[in-house]
Amino acid sequence: MRWYSKGGWIMKRVIVSVTLLVLVVGIVGMGYYTFRNDKDRTEEAQVTTEVQEVSQPEDEPKDEPKESVDEPVEKDVAMVDPNKGTMEEIELYFHQFIHKFKPYKDGRWCYEDGIILLGASYLSDATGSPYYDEFVADYLWRHIDEEGQLKQYKMDDYNIDNINAGKVLFDYSDQDNYRIALNTLYEQVLNQPRTESGNFWHKNKYPNQVWLDGLYMAQPFYARYVIEVEASNDFSDILNQFTNVRKNLWDEDQKLYRHAFDESYKMSWADPETGLSKNVWNRSVGWYAMALVDVMEICEDYPEVKEVLEPMLVELVDGMLPHQEEQGMWYQIVDGPEIEGNYLETSGTLMMAYSILKAVRLGYLPESYQDYGLNAFRGTMDTYFYKENAQLHLGGTCRSAGLDGDKRDGSVAYYLSEPIVTDEAKGVAPFMMAYSEVIRIQQ
Repeated sequence: MRWYSKGGWIMKRVIVSVTLLVLVVGIVGMGYYTFRNDKDRTEEAQVTTEVQEVSQPEDEPKDEPKESVDEPVEKDVAMVDPNKGTMEEIELYFHQFIHKFKPYKDGRWCYEDGIILLGASYLSDATGSPYYDEFVADYLWRHIDEEGQLKQYKMDDYNIDNINAGKVLFDYSDQDNYRIALNTLYEQVLNQPRTESGNFWHKNKYPNQVWLDGLYMAQPFYARYVIEVEASNDFSDILNQFTNVRKNLWDEDQKLYRHAFDESYKMSWADPETGLSKNVWNRSVGWYAMALVDVMEICEDYPEVKEVLEPMLVELVDGMLPHQEEQGMWYQIVDGPEIEGNYLETSGTLMMAYSILKAVRLGYLPESYQDYGLNAFRGTMDTYFYKENAQLHLGGTCRSAGLDGDKRDGSVAYYLSEPIVTDEAKGVAPFMMAYSEVIRIQQ
């Protein structure tokens, strides 16, 4: 249990701050805590890639001009070779990212911030560094008030993405306001609209739709709440939702998962006979793989969960491996490497790397699969991790993708039209997560 979770982190921060003021008042000693200063963040963002300001959620359309694709870096840019002892550079990159971190959506409670919080939490567990815990604690302090109100959160949106950031609250739930926030998110889970077959709608404005992304956003939180708060072992609802996804979103011919399913069969992106979206989007499969692994880990003392989910994970990974490129990555459109404009995509690849490496560590996949996970991690580093002007960067991330009744029609052209950006949370967070698993291997 981290010292923050015992209610002592506020007092410790006061003591540390007073000490720093006494010792280094003339040197502006708050540099270590610069990420707490919103003004500093804004000024520093001007000298680095401004991806955070243009980032968008997966499920909201955008009208701004499309950006060009990040190409693999030129030969004269210093590459970071993960096989040559560059762990220090990778961790330096995470520190740089956190130091300049700027919350999404004007600081509104959201899943994009949540995945960074989770990545930082995993790094804390793997490295033992308090830096990452301090970042998480500071974020929560800024985004949840003394009454437990989540910043700009609206339950009646029934946006399943909003549950994701709540996963870190379990470690802080001995504090009244965080416990209230945790319970608020669980209330949303209980009241989330559902399909007739029992799955959560992706959000209120997307009725009858199940996206692979949504299983990651809610199910690990749901499982942990059942165990730690309700003290229950009833996972029937959770397992039913995974089982429905296998039934409705798995393409038996391709041996791959499609991005989404419309149970009403009415959306323009849905096949009128199957309700499925048209294509296999890399990151959506990555979200779902992480959901399977994380729920099994949370429910490790309940073999009935592993009995249902482990075969699904093995099937998913075995379906994806034939499409893994020799250098380790997967394409944005997984099964279309020959498609003009298709590209090797960072976030989905690193989600798969994390899922595979963690599944091997926990015994859900054979030891031999570790090489596939490491190859995905190294391939991404070789292709998109680079140093330029004394700053480290991670490129190759699709900024966002979703489905609606308009421009976002689930076509190949649509998925390839979304901007490809650098240092984006949906790429950085799985980088943190996958790296935490690499550290565990080396330990």
